[in-house]
Amino acid sequence: MILYIDASAGVSGDMLLAAMRDLGLPLPRGGGGNLVFPDLAGDRIRWIRQSRLEPSIKKNLLRVWVLLSQAEGESHGCPWRQVRFRQLSRPETMKNLLGFCAGLSYFQVRKVYTGPIPLGKLWRDHSGRLRREPGPTASLLLARARLPVIHREDPFEWTTPTGAALLAAFAVPNPPPLRVLRIGEGTGRLRSPGSPKRLRLLLARLA
Repeated sequence: MILYIDASAGVSGDMLLAAMRDLGLPLPRGGGGNLVFPDLAGDRIRWIRQSRLEPSIKKNLLRVWVLLSQAEGESHGCPWRQVRFRQLSRPETMKNLLGFCAGLSYFQVRKVYTGPIPLGKLWRDHSGRLRREPGPTASLLLARARLPVIHREDPFEWTTPTGAALLAAFAVPNPPPLRVLRIGEGTGRLRSPGSPKRLRLLLARLA
């Protein structure tokens, strides 16, 4: 299977998980929301490695968290294993990343493509304060992955670090002709005037 991510309305972890659910991904009730995850990047990587997750899901989840930790470390000038997650330490964040990785396995996705990804001029720092500039972690993740971006002038966080990490970990640009089999849509906390406000996932095969 091929997965195409239409991120023209912005992308976040909860939007991607919601779209996976809309495609038909079954998730257990609770979804791990009551679990406690370590704040320190190195401890979180160790927690994932010692988990009982399916090997393919564990491998993909590790890939995302290492990329995210490295980008956070470079953005804030510290060794990536010593990054302490605050905004990203909520159980919902792990649930979103884990759910997307589970969806890749469930739908047997072999290749992920994406179109242009919007970046706005707003992000929330570790203390919770809003900064009116492009988010450094999301920008760095997308630049390293050489994914196409669209710069928006409005003060809005179009792409969150978790959304950017999932795209950077799995997606490439320039999809071939596809035959779409199913479409899933997901809304999240991202809101902006003039935005369609819906991320779409297209499950497809080669045309």
